[in-house]
Amino acid sequence: TFTVTGIDDALVDGDQQVTVTASATGFSAATDDVTVTDDDVPIVTIAATNSSVEEEETELGQFIITLSKVVDIDVTINYRIGGTATTGEDYTVLTGTVTIAAGETTETIDIAPIADLLFEADETIIVTLENGQLYDLGTATTATVTILNNDPVPTVTIAATTAITDEDSTTPGQFTLTLSEVAGVDITVTYSIVTG
Repeated sequence: TFTVTGIDDALVDGDQQVTVTASATGFSAATDDVTVTDDDVPIVTIAATNSSVEEEETELGQFIITLSKVVDIDVTINYRIGGTATTGEDYTVLTGTVTIAAGETTETIDIAPIADLLFEADETIIVTLENGQLYDLGTATTATVTILNNDPVPTVTIAATTAITDEDSTTPGQFTLTLSEVAGVDITVTYSIVTG
Protein backbone atom coordinates (compact mmCIF):
# COMPACT_ATOMS: atom_id res chain seq x y z
CA THR A 1 0.00 0.00 0.00
CA PHE A 2 0.94 3.64 -0.29
CA THR A 3 -0.64 6.90 0.90
CA VAL A 4 -1.76 9.94 -1.08
CA THR A 5 -1.57 12.95 1.24
CA GLY A 6 -3.19 16.24 0.31
CA ILE A 7 -1.19 19.46 0.73
CA ASP A 8 -3.13 22.25 2.42
CA ASP A 9 -3.25 25.53 0.54
CA ALA A 10 -5.33 28.71 0.63
CA LEU A 11 -6.71 28.36 -2.88
CA VAL A 12 -10.35 27.82 -3.70
CA ASP A 13 -9.92 25.51 -6.64
CA GLY A 14 -12.61 22.88 -6.11
CA ASP A 15 -12.21 19.20 -5.36
CA GLN A 16 -9.28 17.62 -7.16
CA GLN A 17 -9.12 14.05 -8.42
CA VAL A 18 -5.93 11.98 -8.38
CA THR A 19 -5.89 8.95 -10.66
CA VAL A 20 -3.42 6.19 -9.72
CA THR A 21 -2.52 3.41 -12.14
CA ALA A 22 -0.53 0.41 -10.86
CA SER A 23 1.13 -2.05 -13.20
CA ALA A 24 3.61 -4.92 -12.90
CA THR A 25 5.14 -7.34 -15.35
CA GLY A 26 2.82 -10.26 -15.90
CA PHE A 27 -0.19 -8.60 -14.30
CA SER A 28 -3.03 -6.47 -15.65
CA ALA A 29 -2.85 -2.77 -14.82
CA ALA A 30 -5.30 -1.45 -12.20
CA THR A 31 -6.59 2.10 -11.92
CA ASP A 32 -8.43 3.92 -9.14
CA ASP A 33 -9.19 7.47 -8.10
CA VAL A 34 -8.71 9.50 -4.92
CA THR A 35 -10.59 12.78 -4.43
CA VAL A 36 -8.85 15.59 -2.54
CA THR A 37 -11.60 17.75 -1.07
CA ASP A 38 -11.15 21.53 -1.16
CA ASP A 39 -11.60 22.93 2.36
CA ASP A 40 -10.90 26.57 1.53
CA VAL A 41 -14.32 27.62 0.22
CA PRO A 42 -15.49 31.18 1.02
CA ILE A 43 -18.57 32.13 3.00
CA VAL A 44 -21.32 33.85 1.00
CA THR A 45 -23.85 36.37 2.35
CA ILE A 46 -26.55 38.65 0.93
CA ALA A 47 -27.86 42.13 1.77
CA ALA A 48 -30.28 44.61 0.19
CA THR A 49 -28.27 47.71 -0.74
CA ASN A 50 -31.34 49.51 -2.15
CA SER A 51 -34.22 47.95 -0.28
CA SER A 52 -37.17 49.96 -1.63
CA VAL A 53 -38.07 51.36 -5.04
CA GLU A 54 -41.22 52.82 -6.60
CA GLU A 55 -42.90 51.20 -9.60
CA GLU A 56 -42.10 53.91 -12.12
CA GLU A 57 -38.66 54.94 -10.89
CA THR A 58 -35.65 54.48 -13.15
CA GLU A 59 -33.68 53.61 -10.02
CA LEU A 60 -33.28 49.89 -9.41
CA GLY A 61 -33.76 47.87 -6.28
CA GLN A 62 -30.59 45.96 -5.54
CA PHE A 63 -29.17 43.00 -3.65
CA ILE A 64 -25.44 42.49 -3.13
CA ILE A 65 -23.85 39.05 -2.83
CA THR A 66 -20.53 38.97 -0.96
CA LEU A 67 -17.80 36.34 -0.65
CA SER A 68 -15.72 36.30 2.52
CA LYS A 69 -12.46 36.21 0.55
CA VAL A 70 -10.99 36.51 -2.93
CA VAL A 71 -10.84 33.28 -4.91
CA ASP A 72 -9.05 32.46 -8.14
CA ILE A 73 -12.00 30.87 -9.98
CA ASP A 74 -15.52 31.98 -10.83
CA VAL A 75 -18.08 31.12 -8.17
CA THR A 76 -21.74 30.71 -9.17
CA ILE A 77 -24.22 31.33 -6.35
CA ASN A 78 -27.69 29.76 -6.38
CA TYR A 79 -30.72 31.58 -4.98
CA ARG A 80 -34.49 31.22 -4.87
CA ILE A 81 -37.05 34.00 -5.20
CA GLY A 82 -40.08 34.58 -2.98
CA GLY A 83 -42.22 37.44 -1.72
CA THR A 84 -45.56 38.92 -2.73
CA ALA A 85 -44.41 40.46 -6.03
CA THR A 86 -44.82 38.42 -9.21
CA THR A 87 -41.80 37.91 -11.44
CA GLY A 88 -42.39 39.07 -14.99
CA GLU A 89 -45.39 41.18 -13.91
CA ASP A 90 -44.11 43.38 -11.08
CA TYR A 91 -40.39 43.20 -11.91
CA THR A 92 -38.20 41.80 -14.67
CA VAL A 93 -37.38 38.09 -14.53
CA LEU A 94 -34.43 36.95 -12.41
CA THR A 95 -32.27 33.95 -13.33
CA GLY A 96 -31.83 32.19 -9.95
CA THR A 97 -28.02 32.30 -10.15
CA VAL A 98 -25.33 34.98 -9.97
CA THR A 99 -21.63 34.50 -10.79
CA ILE A 100 -18.85 36.25 -8.90
CA ALA A 101 -15.84 36.45 -11.17
CA ALA A 102 -12.41 35.20 -10.15
CA GLY A 103 -10.55 37.86 -8.17
CA GLU A 104 -13.79 39.63 -7.11
CA THR A 105 -15.74 39.37 -3.86
CA THR A 106 -19.11 40.93 -4.77
CA GLU A 107 -21.81 40.88 -7.42
CA THR A 108 -25.24 42.50 -7.54
CA ILE A 109 -28.76 41.40 -8.42
CA ASP A 110 -30.77 44.31 -9.83
CA ILE A 111 -34.54 44.61 -9.42
CA ALA A 112 -36.20 46.55 -12.25
CA PRO A 113 -39.84 47.33 -11.36
CA ILE A 114 -42.53 47.10 -14.03
CA ALA A 115 -45.03 49.95 -13.85
CA ASP A 116 -48.78 49.33 -13.92
CA LEU A 117 -51.87 51.45 -13.39
CA LEU A 118 -53.30 49.46 -10.47
CA PHE A 119 -53.63 50.78 -6.95
CA GLU A 120 -52.23 47.90 -4.90
CA ALA A 121 -50.34 47.08 -1.75
CA ASP A 122 -46.56 47.43 -1.60
CA GLU A 123 -44.99 44.17 -2.80
CA THR A 124 -41.83 42.34 -1.76
CA ILE A 125 -39.09 40.39 -3.52
CA ILE A 126 -37.29 38.04 -1.11
CA VAL A 127 -34.05 36.44 -2.30
CA THR A 128 -32.71 33.48 -0.32
CA LEU A 129 -29.29 31.98 -0.96
CA GLU A 130 -29.14 28.23 -1.52
CA ASN A 131 -26.38 25.66 -1.22
CA GLY A 132 -24.00 25.11 -4.10
CA GLN A 133 -20.43 24.20 -4.99
CA LEU A 134 -17.33 26.19 -4.03
CA TYR A 135 -19.00 28.16 -1.21
CA ASP A 136 -20.65 27.80 2.18
CA LEU A 137 -23.62 29.84 3.39
CA GLY A 138 -23.10 32.50 6.04
CA THR A 139 -25.65 33.72 8.57
CA ALA A 140 -27.18 36.39 6.31
CA THR A 141 -28.84 34.25 3.63
CA THR A 142 -32.07 36.23 3.01
CA ALA A 143 -32.77 39.84 2.03
CA THR A 144 -35.83 41.79 0.87
CA VAL A 145 -36.52 44.56 -1.63
CA THR A 146 -39.92 46.27 -1.53
CA ILE A 147 -41.67 47.74 -4.59
CA LEU A 148 -43.68 50.73 -3.39
CA ASN A 149 -47.07 51.40 -4.98
CA ASN A 150 -47.26 54.88 -6.50
CA ASP A 151 -50.71 54.72 -8.12
CA PRO A 152 -53.42 56.96 -6.61
CA VAL A 153 -56.13 55.60 -4.37
CA PRO A 154 -59.31 55.26 -6.45
CA THR A 155 -62.27 57.43 -5.51
CA VAL A 156 -65.68 55.95 -4.76
CA THR A 157 -69.09 57.30 -5.70
CA ILE A 158 -72.57 56.14 -4.79
CA ALA A 159 -75.86 56.28 -6.70
CA ALA A 160 -79.35 55.01 -5.99
CA THR A 161 -79.97 52.64 -8.88
CA THR A 162 -83.37 51.66 -7.52
CA ALA A 163 -84.40 54.82 -5.73
CA ILE A 164 -88.03 54.05 -4.93
CA THR A 165 -89.54 50.98 -3.33
CA ASP A 166 -92.52 50.34 -1.05
CA GLU A 167 -93.13 48.17 1.97
CA ASP A 168 -94.81 45.37 0.01
CA SER A 169 -92.51 45.46 -3.02
CA THR A 170 -90.54 42.37 -4.00
CA THR A 171 -87.99 44.69 -5.61
CA PRO A 172 -85.73 46.21 -2.95
CA GLY A 173 -84.16 49.61 -3.18
CA GLN A 174 -80.59 49.49 -4.33
CA PHE A 175 -77.44 51.60 -4.14
CA THR A 176 -74.43 51.06 -6.43
CA LEU A 177 -70.89 51.93 -5.37
CA THR A 178 -68.42 52.66 -8.17
CA LEU A 179 -64.64 52.98 -8.12
CA SER A 180 -62.96 55.48 -10.41
CA GLU A 181 -60.29 52.92 -11.34
CA VAL A 182 -59.80 49.17 -11.18
CA ALA A 183 -57.83 48.29 -8.02
CA GLY A 184 -55.35 45.50 -7.49
CA VAL A 185 -56.51 44.96 -3.91
CA ASP A 186 -59.92 44.60 -2.27
CA ILE A 187 -61.44 47.97 -1.34
CA THR A 188 -63.63 48.14 1.75
CA VAL A 189 -66.04 51.09 1.85
CA THR A 190 -67.55 52.29 5.10
CA TYR A 191 -71.01 53.87 4.93
CA SER A 192 -73.61 55.25 7.29
CA ILE A 193 -77.41 55.19 7.12
CA VAL A 194 -79.61 58.23 7.76
CA THR A 195 -83.36 57.67 7.90
CA GLY A 196 -85.95 60.40 7.56
